Amino acid sequence: MSIIERDTLADIDYDEAKAYRGYTLFTPVGGSNVYLIDMKGCLVHSWNLPFPLGNHGELLPNGNLLCAAKIPEAHLADFDGATGKLLEIDWNGNVVWQYEDPYMHHDFCRLPNGDTILLRWVPTPGDIASKIKGGLSNTEREGIIWSDSLREINSDGEIVWEWLAYEHLDTEKDVICHLCSRSQWTHVNSFIVTDHGDILISFMKINSIMIINKETGGIDWRWGGFLQLGHPHDVCWWDNEDVIVFGSGGHLAGFEQCNSELLRINTKTGNLVWEYREPYGLQFFAPCLGGLQPYLLRIFAFVYEPQRTYFNSSHFGCDHYNKLKNIFQIQIGSNGPADIRKRFDVSVVRFRCNVLHYQANCCVKYPLSLLSKSISQPP
Repeated sequence: MSIIERDTLADIDYDEAKAYRGYTLFTPVGGSNVYLIDMKGCLVHSWNLPFPLGNHGELLPNGNLLCAAKIPEAHLADFDGATGKLLEIDWNGNVVWQYEDPYMHHDFCRLPNGDTILLRWVPTPGDIASKIKGGLSNTEREGIIWSDSLREINSDGEIVWEWLAYEHLDTEKDVICHLCSRSQWTHVNSFIVTDHGDILISFMKINSIMIINKETGGIDWRWGGFLQLGHPHDVCWWDNEDVIVFGSGGHLAGFEQCNSELLRINTKTGNLVWEYREPYGLQFFAPCLGGLQPYLLRIFAFVYEPQRTYFNSSHFGCDHYNKLKNIFQIQIGSNGPADIRKRFDVSVVRFRCNVLHYQANCCVKYPLSLLSKSISQPP
């Protein structure tokens, strides 16, 4: 696949002297194309996939695209974040590796040894499920409360390690949000593998983030709860001691806050180091999608604008039809966010490839060095 003609795709607020230079990957959920743009909003490459995208994609060190596709006929396909197929695609659009699991969802990670860790749903055993607290009464999925597992597979698809959340969580502490259904206990939506090999993980339904000891399976650290965190949607490791979490702001202390937040927490003390919110909540609000990415003392935060919201009295939840609103680039100083600049404003974008016809669920920033061999023109 040759590099596509470079057309400007977005209104750009670009301070070339200050901004982190790199490429941004857009993965529109529900579509079949992935787009790579440069700092000026020009399209430099795209991939056309043989399956509809189920969630995000990421570029591997070899330049290949690793992305999740959706299996519409899967048993839990209506659960948010459901995927079912993982594909590795080379620069020319060839599928070079794939793995299928109908219970796969949300996040995945390719390890340096070539193995892949992925998220999947598993049914919670009845004796544990009966003790789980919280959630709206009688909203289990066909009598089942689904939990999460982390599964590591090798390049042949063989299982080499697995962590089952229900074996390690506490039914007294890990309470489902009282405004959410009991179809899922935890609803993990993101995780990363730390430099130490442990796993930092975000549990949306129980408003918590944790560090899992990969060797023992135990929970080495946890933070959050009903009054501290409102539906986390992404988490990253910031330095040797701190983590940063993107909180969507949903159902914090039982209310819809309409204001997402970035929180930096010290894992040694459990103290909040700094927090970031916009003074007017809807300017920085991702009710059901959104994320962050750290790079060189900067945080890239991706937020979405709800175009339409309605409530269904059968479960007192809400469905949001979203389009990508802003990408913020936030300069981090010693005392917290020091210089906040909006990198992209794509609320008025009309991509020629109709990227906004779908939910642009994931945007990831990449350094120049990763793609220097594949792209002849710098961003």
